[in-house]
Amino acid sequence: GTSPRAVGLGRQQHKQNIEMYINKWIVVCAASFTQLSAGLPYCFSVYSEALKQHFNWTQIQLQTVGFACSLGAYLGVISGLFYDWLRKYDKLGPRLTLLIGMTMNIVGFTALWAAGSGYINASLWQVAIFAWIAHNNGTWFDTSSMVTTVRNFPNHRGTVVGAMKSITGISGAIYVQVYLGFFAPDSIGFILFLALMPFAISCVTICFLNHVPFVTTAEVGRSTNKRLLFMYGVIIVLAVYVTLTALWQGLTKVPHHVSVWITYGVGLLLAPLLLLPVRSGGFRAQPLDPNDPLAPRTGDEEGRVSRRTSGSRKTSTHPRTRRGCSLATRATTASAAATRRRLPGTGCSRTPRGAAPRSTGARSRPSRRRRSSCLSTPWGEP
Repeated sequence: GTSPRAVGLGRQQHKQNIEMYINKWIVVCAASFTQLSAGLPYCFSVYSEALKQHFNWTQIQLQTVGFACSLGAYLGVISGLFYDWLRKYDKLGPRLTLLIGMTMNIVGFTALWAAGSGYINASLWQVAIFAWIAHNNGTWFDTSSMVTTVRNFPNHRGTVVGAMKSITGISGAIYVQVYLGFFAPDSIGFILFLALMPFAISCVTICFLNHVPFVTTAEVGRSTNKRLLFMYGVIIVLAVYVTLTALWQGLTKVPHHVSVWITYGVGLLLAPLLLLPVRSGGFRAQPLDPNDPLAPRTGDEEGRVSRRTSGSRKTSTHPRTRRGCSLATRATTASAAATRRRLPGTGCSRTPRGAAPRSTGARSRPSRRRRSSCLSTPWGEP
């Protein structure tokens, strides 16, 4: 069996490791603002005409550059494989994925701006390469933020994916509104803004992206559902606002100062996303107590995902055993197993590994009820 001293050291080490993880809802907030830069390919029509006039292209040549933009925007295989390669690194994986996207963003759009401004002489195929690099950044932004959030909330995969992709969908309209408010009709200057603004946002959000491999106290009860519902409400209000103002500016001639105030309104409606981490357990992720009665129901799927990704030792494949294996970390599993061996009357006494079984003469077979109670132990020890 495991000695009490070893169990205590395991708990202390586990607690030290836990304190290094950032709260899941801070991760959601950072991922949401990262997703705002994942829809930049939708802004190509804003500056495509300026590039066409500067290089004196035909429509077919412009469509070639547009094809390079679309190819970069939807070629997410590379970013997905890279993230999966670093899947076991809860902090390095998401942050390094986002760092590559940031680099591609500032390099690609800066090169496009330099070519469109005349600072460098670029041929058609060179501009197409610049466009591919600039627009492939969205796949890296999308992978680093959305996949990390899905892994943090495996019991709410559909809801999380819907929220993140909704932000990506309206991000293009948000940047177009920024163009109408502050840059129109300078399309080339807007390209430089696309190089700098997403990079600046990501420099902040990259510090808060990490996968939390355990269930936190903020997930008990209905806290997760309420926060996700609040997030959906903010996104819906923002989408309605952007849609109505875009129709208004497209159908009528709106004064420039009105467009500026509309842009300020977009920023004001984005601000409530910063309230998602409020009263969610602080900056550091706080693990849920394994003895909490809500723990098995709250973290059943989270426990299986974390064990599968971390490569921990196998547990029994019996369905009753799997059902109770939600939050067992290595230290708490050893502690629970040692406690059960010491306490009489639990109905789950086992012969220590390596010891000879006691002979009782007649071969007795435990009752079905006793066997069931052993299989459905709270933390699924082997």
